[in-house]
Amino acid sequence: MGSIIKVNEYKDFNNNAIMTSDGSGNVTVNAGGLKNVPAFTGYYSSSYQTVSDNVATKLTIDTEEFDTDSAFDTSNSRFTIPSGQAGKYFIFGKFFTYSSNDTGRQGKIWLYKNGSVVSQTENQYRLTQDDIVGSALYTSYVFDASVSDYFEVYGNLNVNSGADNRLYYAIFGAYKLIT
Repeated sequence: MGSIIKVNEYKDFNNNAIMTSDGSGNVTVNAGGLKNVPAFTGYYSSSYQTVSDNVATKLTIDTEEFDTDSAFDTSNSRFTIPSGQAGKYFIFGKFFTYSSNDTGRQGKIWLYKNGSVVSQTENQYRLTQDDIVGSALYTSYVFDASVSDYFEVYGNLNVNSGADNRLYYAIFGAYKLIT
């Protein structure tokens, strides 16, 4: 026969609450080591960003959906690892492509760490006028990150020339992994 232990709060030896319960089965984790934070997700305030043909362009992620530790800066679209938060992070980016030119296109999305490319996804298109003119690009990776390391997301759309090129509905996010 098993035993049942009933508590509404778990504390460490220094009397810090590790986990609490409201008595109805709702548990709140209070220990930072048991949470996937810091974490954030950001997106465009408008629906798209216009980009030049075949130029790696930093995505202007200027609106936060959430940011647990104020680690994402909307003024420079950069996620920086806060003090005391080194570890493994899952980092991701996504956008949809659009071009008014319907032939010979290629889209790329990159994650940058400290100014250098560390993850890339690429799609190539060979479309005719009757085909769609867009696609989704997504990239993600798990990184070892030190305090003050920073991450950014870039996009690229390469068409023949003279087109209206846009990256729609971009998102950028990250969260620390519990290891």
